[in-house]
Amino acid sequence: MFRFGHGRWSLSLHNGWQGEVEEGSACIVRPDGHGALLISAVDKDGGPVEQAELEALARSECPEGASLGGCDLGDFRGVHAMYADDLDGVRWHRWYLGYGSLILLVTYTVPLEVEGEEDEAVMAMLRTLEGRGDAWK
Repeated sequence: MFRFGHGRWSLSLHNGWQGEVEEGSACIVRPDGHGALLISAVDKDGGPVEQAELEALARSECPEGASLGGCDLGDFRGVHAMYADDLDGVRWHRWYLGYGSLILLVTYTVPLEVEGEEDEAVMAMLRTLEGRGDAWK
Protein backbone atom coordinates (compact mmCIF):
# COMPACT_ATOMS: atom_id res chain seq x y z
CA MET A 1 0.00 0.00 0.00
CA PHE A 2 1.12 3.51 -0.82
CA ARG A 3 0.71 6.45 1.62
CA PHE A 4 -1.28 9.35 0.23
CA GLY A 5 -2.41 12.54 1.89
CA HIS A 6 -2.55 16.29 1.99
CA GLY A 7 -1.71 18.75 4.74
CA ARG A 8 -2.29 17.23 8.19
CA TRP A 9 -3.68 13.82 7.17
CA SER A 10 -2.67 10.71 5.25
CA LEU A 11 -3.93 7.20 4.54
CA SER A 12 -2.73 4.06 2.78
CA LEU A 13 -4.15 3.61 -0.70
CA HIS A 14 -5.56 0.15 -1.39
CA ASN A 15 -3.97 -1.72 -4.31
CA GLY A 16 -5.32 -0.43 -7.62
CA TRP A 17 -6.55 2.87 -6.18
CA GLN A 18 -5.02 6.27 -6.89
CA GLY A 19 -5.40 9.72 -5.43
CA GLU A 20 -4.91 13.29 -6.50
CA VAL A 21 -5.30 16.63 -4.79
CA GLU A 22 -7.02 19.49 -6.55
CA GLU A 23 -7.86 22.84 -4.96
CA GLY A 24 -7.14 21.45 -1.48
CA SER A 25 -9.46 18.43 -1.72
CA ALA A 26 -8.41 14.85 -2.39
CA CYS A 27 -10.13 12.50 -4.80
CA ILE A 28 -9.38 8.77 -4.51
CA VAL A 29 -10.65 6.34 -7.15
CA ARG A 30 -9.97 2.96 -8.66
CA PRO A 31 -9.58 3.71 -12.39
CA ASP A 32 -11.67 0.68 -13.37
CA GLY A 33 -13.99 1.09 -10.37
CA HIS A 34 -17.38 2.57 -9.66
CA GLY A 35 -17.18 4.97 -6.72
CA ALA A 36 -15.26 8.06 -5.68
CA LEU A 37 -13.84 8.89 -2.25
CA LEU A 38 -13.50 12.64 -1.62
CA ILE A 39 -11.68 14.14 1.36
CA SER A 40 -11.65 17.78 2.44
CA ALA A 41 -9.99 19.17 5.54
CA VAL A 42 -10.44 22.27 7.64
CA ASP A 43 -8.82 23.46 10.85
CA LYS A 44 -11.22 24.62 13.54
CA ASP A 45 -10.25 27.80 15.38
CA GLY A 46 -10.33 27.83 19.15
CA GLY A 47 -9.48 24.28 20.16
CA PRO A 48 -10.26 20.67 19.40
CA VAL A 49 -13.42 19.64 17.61
CA GLU A 50 -15.99 17.95 19.82
CA GLN A 51 -18.06 14.88 18.94
CA ALA A 52 -21.26 16.90 19.45
CA GLU A 53 -20.09 19.41 16.79
CA LEU A 54 -19.52 16.62 14.29
CA GLU A 55 -22.94 15.12 15.06
CA ALA A 56 -24.61 18.51 14.56
CA LEU A 57 -22.79 19.00 11.27
CA ALA A 58 -23.85 15.56 10.05
CA ARG A 59 -27.50 16.20 10.99
CA SER A 60 -27.47 19.57 9.24
CA GLU A 61 -26.01 18.22 5.98
CA CYS A 62 -27.66 14.82 5.63
CA PRO A 63 -31.24 14.18 4.58
CA GLU A 64 -33.85 13.18 7.12
CA GLY A 65 -33.79 9.42 7.59
CA ALA A 66 -30.03 9.05 7.04
CA SER A 67 -28.45 6.37 9.20
CA LEU A 68 -26.05 8.06 11.67
CA GLY A 69 -23.56 6.48 14.07
CA GLY A 70 -20.24 7.03 15.79
CA CYS A 71 -17.03 5.75 14.24
CA ASP A 72 -13.28 5.43 14.86
CA LEU A 73 -11.05 5.41 11.79
CA GLY A 74 -7.31 5.37 12.43
CA ASP A 75 -6.38 8.47 14.45
CA PHE A 76 -9.77 10.07 13.78
CA ARG A 77 -13.09 9.89 15.66
CA GLY A 78 -16.46 11.08 14.52
CA VAL A 79 -19.74 10.30 12.80
CA HIS A 80 -20.67 8.11 9.82
CA ALA A 81 -23.85 8.79 7.84
CA MET A 82 -25.32 6.63 5.10
CA TYR A 83 -28.29 7.17 2.80
CA ALA A 84 -29.51 6.42 -0.71
CA ASP A 85 -30.63 8.89 -3.34
CA ASP A 86 -33.10 6.75 -5.24
CA LEU A 87 -33.74 9.47 -7.84
CA ASP A 88 -30.06 9.61 -8.82
CA GLY A 89 -29.45 5.92 -8.06
CA VAL A 90 -26.54 6.67 -5.72
CA ARG A 91 -25.54 5.40 -2.25
CA TRP A 92 -23.86 8.06 -0.09
CA HIS A 93 -21.48 7.46 2.79
CA ARG A 94 -20.33 10.54 4.71
CA TRP A 95 -17.85 10.71 7.54
CA TYR A 96 -17.38 13.76 9.75
CA LEU A 97 -14.07 13.13 11.51
CA GLY A 98 -11.98 14.98 14.05
CA TYR A 99 -8.34 14.84 15.13
CA GLY A 100 -7.68 17.67 17.56
CA SER A 101 -8.60 20.84 15.68
CA LEU A 102 -8.55 19.09 12.27
CA ILE A 103 -11.90 18.19 10.72
CA LEU A 104 -12.06 15.79 7.77
CA LEU A 105 -15.18 15.71 5.64
CA VAL A 106 -15.12 12.41 3.75
CA THR A 107 -17.66 11.35 1.12
CA TYR A 108 -17.91 8.08 -0.80
CA THR A 109 -20.55 7.80 -3.51
CA VAL A 110 -21.33 4.73 -5.59
CA PRO A 111 -24.14 3.71 -7.96
CA LEU A 112 -26.80 1.63 -6.18
CA GLU A 113 -26.49 -1.23 -8.67
CA VAL A 114 -22.87 -1.87 -7.62
CA GLU A 115 -22.99 -0.77 -3.97
CA GLY A 116 -20.95 -2.96 -1.68
CA GLU A 117 -18.39 -4.00 -4.30
CA GLU A 118 -15.76 -1.51 -3.10
CA ASP A 119 -16.77 -1.20 0.56
CA GLU A 120 -13.98 -3.44 1.86
CA ALA A 121 -11.28 -1.45 0.05
CA VAL A 122 -12.76 1.92 1.08
CA MET A 123 -12.99 0.91 4.74
CA ALA A 124 -9.47 -0.59 4.67
CA MET A 125 -8.12 2.77 3.46
CA LEU A 126 -10.08 4.83 5.98
CA ARG A 127 -8.93 2.63 8.87
CA THR A 128 -5.35 3.72 8.06
CA LEU A 129 -6.07 7.46 8.47
CA GLU A 130 -3.30 9.25 10.34
CA GLY A 131 -3.30 12.77 11.64
CA ARG A 132 -0.13 14.80 11.32
CA GLY A 133 1.09 17.21 13.92
CA ASP A 134 -0.28 17.87 17.36
CA ALA A 135 -3.73 16.37 17.88
CA TRP A 136 -4.58 19.29 20.15
CA LYS A 137 -3.33 22.13 17.96
